Amino acid sequence: MKIFRFFSIAVLSLTIASCSNNDNILETGSLAEAGKMPFTATIAPPASNATTRTVFTEEEKEDGSYINVAWKVGDKIALIHGGRKDVVSVSSIAEDGSATISGTVNEGQDDDDVMVVYPEDVIDLDEQGSQSFGTFWAKLFAQDGTLKFIADNLDARQGQSKLTIKEGTVTLSENVEMESACAIWKLTLKDNSSSILTANKVTIKDDGTAECATTNINASEVYLAMLSYSFEPLTIEAEVGDDIYAFSKEKVSLDAGTFYQSEVTMTKKNIDLSNLSTDYEANDGDILTGTNDNVKISIADNATVTLKDATIKSKGDWAGITCNGHAKIILMGTNTVTGNSGYSGIFIVENEQLIIEGDGSLTATGGDYAAGIGSSKGISCGQITIEGGTITAQGGCMAAGIGSGYRSECDLIHIVNATITATGGEYAAGIGSGDSDTESQPSECSYININGGTITATGGKNAAGIGSGGSGTAAKTSKFNDLYISPDVTKLTAIKGEDASYSIGPGSNGTFGTLSFGVPDSDDKVVAPIETSPYIYPEE
Repeated sequence: MKIFRFFSIAVLSLTIASCSNNDNILETGSLAEAGKMPFTATIAPPASNATTRTVFTEEEKEDGSYINVAWKVGDKIALIHGGRKDVVSVSSIAEDGSATISGTVNEGQDDDDVMVVYPEDVIDLDEQGSQSFGTFWAKLFAQDGTLKFIADNLDARQGQSKLTIKEGTVTLSENVEMESACAIWKLTLKDNSSSILTANKVTIKDDGTAECATTNINASEVYLAMLSYSFEPLTIEAEVGDDIYAFSKEKVSLDAGTFYQSEVTMTKKNIDLSNLSTDYEANDGDILTGTNDNVKISIADNATVTLKDATIKSKGDWAGITCNGHAKIILMGTNTVTGNSGYSGIFIVENEQLIIEGDGSLTATGGDYAAGIGSSKGISCGQITIEGGTITAQGGCMAAGIGSGYRSECDLIHIVNATITATGGEYAAGIGSGDSDTESQPSECSYININGGTITATGGKNAAGIGSGGSGTAAKTSKFNDLYISPDVTKLTAIKGEDASYSIGPGSNGTFGTLSFGVPDSDDKVVAPIETSPYIYPEE
């Protein structure tokens, strides 16, 4: 967990206030003996111009804006020592801003290490003394964009000391400095025309993973408590009505105890396909929505693109979607992608990789001789990785639902998790290789690795459900190498096509390599092609 991890250097914005921070998680001492002892000690005032304390006032000064802070009577402080947690309170505040904390604590040993944490509910201990920050972590994702919320919920501070026991009273060995665990980032949101954006949600992401978020807000100026962290890259997303705006930067570091201010110029990421009049290459962060059947849609190299209730149908010499390099497609809502004759529903350039994930659905249909997801007619494709979603893939004549098309090759197919229904066209496998009419230029699939999910694969005439297609001639025109099925698969159903011999394996006159089943706690089991149709794994 990233709480109490501190970094140095601040970029991207005007740095207004800062304090020194270190990683102060301590090893606890030996367990205390039974009983309680009175406790009193002094903690220093919040560090000058630190940004997270219970009382906030924002003031403009010549060199910028500060958030002033102070202790208040009644603040609850946790003392973690000897594998136990004690809670004491601020009982008085001196003129210099330092505070007296007092209460009763578990007996400990003189010179025991103590971690001092504010507020006390930031940290919990289980029966074994292990630390948990779950409540605090959840609040990072439920901010309302105001300083008050941060003050009430996310003002976390930490210090360290040692116990001193004298004349029946426990105190701390020194005046403890309490250091901030969070930075505060004030964002002013604008679009490319410098118009103010009023957001109903703002999310901060690191390489696509959310690190904090607001909920149900209505603001153009947003205050966020941020754990000290180095983002590589950082993305800010804002929901503005039904639209999504985004800002990205390759590297940003935030320093705990620092107040940052940034005017963030955001780009609208919703691309309404129905408004396109020229070919469009989707960029990283784009959200494709609406209907298109008149221009070519492609995805730029290393771009992550979301399909959100999109309908794409090719009417030209191109696939429904062409991935020009490494690409990731995130599925939201209901999506349909269809290729024209000879072209795949979704095509991946050879030696590149497509990753599909998300909670939405996708129906991908290839044109004649082209796969639903995979290679087009005579044009080989790269690697396909499916990590989520509900996917229906239909291959055209002589083309797989997922895999290779007519006279073409497909690289590795890796299924991690999804609900998949894949159906091959005539003479083509549901998942695997299509077919060809010449042995000198066969249809081929290199490798399938099925590690999870619920999969139903149905072969076309003469073809296996999973494996190779099947020629109507004696020529070996459909080839498949190796298949691995993990024991983590929820359910796999393979159905052979008409006149086919195997549900998993070679199609008629096709070739097939090895079929391996992962067996828990033992070596993989290699089995022969499977005739039973439908074949269901695990067995019902």
